[in-house]
Amino acid sequence: MKYISIVGPTASGKTKLAISLAKKFNCEIINSDSRLFYKDFFIGTDKPRRDKYRKKYYVEGVKHNLIDFLDPKKDFSIALFISKAKKLIEKMNSEGKVPIVVGGSPLYADALNYNYRVSGVLANKKLRKDLSKKSLMRLLEILQKESPSSYNLVDKKNSRRVIRAIELSMQGESISREKRELPSSVLLLGVKRDRDDIYRSINKRVDLMIKDGLIKEVKMLLDKYPKKSSAFSSIGYCEIIEVLENKISLEEAIDKIKIKTRHFAKRQITWYKRDKNIQWVSSLKDAQSKIKDFLN
Repeated sequence: MKYISIVGPTASGKTKLAISLAKKFNCEIINSDSRLFYKDFFIGTDKPRRDKYRKKYYVEGVKHNLIDFLDPKKDFSIALFISKAKKLIEKMNSEGKVPIVVGGSPLYADALNYNYRVSGVLANKKLRKDLSKKSLMRLLEILQKESPSSYNLVDKKNSRRVIRAIELSMQGESISREKRELPSSVLLLGVKRDRDDIYRSINKRVDLMIKDGLIKEVKMLLDKYPKKSSAFSSIGYCEIIEVLENKISLEEAIDKIKIKTRHFAKRQITWYKRDKNIQWVSSLKDAQSKIKDFLN
């Protein structure tokens, strides 16, 4: 499979870069950001605005795949993502195209790029119900004891994913990565940007989300989907729900969203720093040069 993978922290400009490159090299985009899978969740996920009057999801004339397709009431596993992404890549390759995979979910991008071994273990509803009553700190303690390797890989701020990792470990499975190098058929680019600039962009983005109607969007979504839906666990949505339930003020929610998003960006930066295969780019020209070399 031949494709270009673009990674980087949230608010670093990955999507903008990917769209510019897709136009230049006649590529389609495959989304690997798990928050963008869910239908109807737009403002809080900063989902790129689609072109009007098209049945498929196009942004600025570029076709996007694996975006805005999933029922928010449903979960979506890494195994399913890998399966769908591989089929899309193989199809595009057969048509002579090299797609761009872009997104801010490090585990999803790594799973595809490095051939993670993912489990087909089915959900244990009783276990999940029992674990959901425990605090995130306690869940992490359980996971660290059950499977240190999974503990090192899991998103430690996402209780749903921690519970899934515990579920796997209790059935003799774990989140793991095959000991393989990055395939030569994959070009892995990272968007390089100063951390302070990223933090400033995050703060501006959150303010813009509120201005663009995040509160109204959350109200509309709560009328349409159960509050326990997986999509509502995303940063931004759970805080606005707290505002609507009079648990915190809007100002407190805005601060929480900014802080949580900055912390998430910091974890992403740490994650990507460990990957020595990433070729860092700081401009469109730099990225174009590396892609030309890769395609030739």
